[in-house]
Amino acid sequence: MKITKKLIRIRGELLDSVNVFFKKRGFLRVETPAIYLCEESNPHIKSIRVLLNSSGNKAINATLITSPEIYMKRLLAEGFGNIYQICRFYRDDESTILHNPEFTGLEFYEINRNYFDTMDTTEEMIKYLAESNSLKVRNRKNRPLDLSKPFDRVSVLSLLYEYGLKLNSLEDKEELSSKLKGRINISESDSYDDIFFKFFLTYIEPHLGSEHPLFLYDYPPSMCSMARISEKDGIRVSERYELYINGIEICNGFTELTDPKEQAERLSADLAAKGAGKDYDRVFVEALKRLPECSGNAIGLDRLFMVLLNLQSIKDIILFPLDEEIRLYEKS
Repeated sequence: MKITKKLIRIRGELLDSVNVFFKKRGFLRVETPAIYLCEESNPHIKSIRVLLNSSGNKAINATLITSPEIYMKRLLAEGFGNIYQICRFYRDDESTILHNPEFTGLEFYEINRNYFDTMDTTEEMIKYLAESNSLKVRNRKNRPLDLSKPFDRVSVLSLLYEYGLKLNSLEDKEELSSKLKGRINISESDSYDDIFFKFFLTYIEPHLGSEHPLFLYDYPPSMCSMARISEKDGIRVSERYELYINGIEICNGFTELTDPKEQAERLSADLAAKGAGKDYDRVFVEALKRLPECSGNAIGLDRLFMVLLNLQSIKDIILFPLDEEIRLYEKS
């Protein structure tokens, strides 16, 4: 284990600062369950499964939360107002310098706000953390990152144009394939998302936010998850954003979808694509009938703290990373 007592103390101070930031703004801190009784619908996220035997003789298949989103939206539907939560997120991911199957995240929601508003809140929070803890953040070239300046913001369409892709749609697989022909390997079975990410993850993402923090927004509708879809200049987009600092994705936020019928259709389609063979979360969809207009954001705090402290891996800021524990026990 590489982490030092000093870093653990600093991590605790940063967590304290997150709480102070949201409490000053009148947010209510909540705690929701880590066990979820339905299937994670996002095809790109794998859940950690658990088998419960707490209900008599009936075994219950459940999962650990990949984020507290479902529970928090149910609270919003009950009139809780602006809320936030710091908790563990669980995902069946490989262990890398940016991934651990168990990690600490922040999720917050603001009612009567859209995704541009929660971008503002996210930016203000990061600036507050850096200033209140006297942090000097540096980019990959070891130059200072001036967090006092407004964070950059660019749409997916505009960014793709900078990389030589002028698209008339964010949904046309044939158009995307033809314009990327010769630049990446494309197979017949590739979906729109597959093609997009082959190009994006290789040629674009590593450079995002390398000079200054950058919000990338208005993703393709197929990547909408639980976000609202709108039309911008005749092109359908998902009102979703991610923040990048030093080529690292820090968060995923959006204007929340409040239409229960549309959400049920999306959940069913996602679960079918995932081959889950399970019904969607009907309790959640029923709650959407009472969900106010709102926007939320999920932030990986381990990654954020890593960047703010100029570290090279989240394993430098968390205790007992899983891969290190596995190696330790294999030797014992």
